Amino acid sequence: MLKLGKKNSQRQLKVSEYLKRALSEILQQYLFKSGKDSFFSITISEVNISMDLKIAKIFVIPFSENNMSIKDEEVLEALNLENQTIRKKLGSNIGLRFTPKLYFRTDSLALEAKKIDNLFKNPKVAQDL
Repeated sequence: MLKLGKKNSQRQLKVSEYLKRALSEILQQYLFKSGKDSFFSITISEVNISMDLKIAKIFVIPFSENNMSIKDEEVLEALNLENQTIRKKLGSNIGLRFTPKLYFRTDSLALEAKKIDNLFKNPKVAQDL
């Protein structure tokens, strides 16, 4: 999520995309547990990196096997438990001087899009269009 007021450098954009690809490959191997019998996987929607390339905010979208809703807290807890392992694997895969600290956030963009889509499907709203 690029900030409108801030100007991101070309280097930041390149490193963000590179980290997104590398993290996607690493997280493909993971299947996180939620509750008793449900599992979920993670898709990375965006990576923002600081100016000094030492802090990365990763926006993730969880997907469950059986389409059950997953709480954001469960997702972040599972990712934070594996944070050091993920960061270690990332450090061995990337060619940066420093491996950035990883801060995971759930991406609410898909939820917001679904809410707007449901509003457009509402008959009262549809008649106004």
